[in-house]
Amino acid sequence: RLLIIEGCDTTPAQTPGDCSDLRADLLQGISDVAHTSSLGQPPCVTVGYSDDAERVVLGLRERAQTRRIAQDQWSGIWVRAEEKARKLSLICHCSTHGMGGTIDVQTARWAVAVVDHLTQRLEYLADRHVSGGRPEEAVKLVLRAIERAGSAGITLSELYRKTRGAIGRRERDDALQELVDCGEVCTVSPPAGHRGRPTVTFVLRTLIK
Repeated sequence: RLLIIEGCDTTPAQTPGDCSDLRADLLQGISDVAHTSSLGQPPCVTVGYSDDAERVVLGLRERAQTRRIAQDQWSGIWVRAEEKARKLSLICHCSTHGMGGTIDVQTARWAVAVVDHLTQRLEYLADRHVSGGRPEEAVKLVLRAIERAGSAGITLSELYRKTRGAIGRRERDDALQELVDCGEVCTVSPPAGHRGRPTVTFVLRTLIK
């Protein structure tokens, strides 16, 4: 199953890992599994959950089910949320305690929090970047440019410069008008007494106090 973890511009270059501080029993366990796998099926071990840990994971199941029932554009992103959380908690538990035992509530909470955050973030990024056609692509491009400007807003000329290479003037104007008409973006005029050329800025509605 795919679990997407977002990177950033400041992510350091990858370097070879240092295995010198790994626990001896963990290394031995990996070696045993590798040896057994070369001979056939690896040993099968069932790792259960404590009652509290199971309740935490079931809470994620309920939230994911609610999102799937909504059947909106991105509800399908939540289909494997519970499965991903269970796999993460299993990996975390076995890395710390070895095979066997039960997954505790702290491990379950960590796994659920990771999956919750990454799934919500993926849903947000998909909503911001994935489009069904050229007009929607232009709307999302303009929206992202205004969003990056923050509460200070962005002028029309600045918006043109930031989107010039991707869309034309007509597409930009239509996209901006659509965002204003639906209330996602507001126009802000300079305050009374402003000196110089009056410049209108565009700001996300959610950022206006």
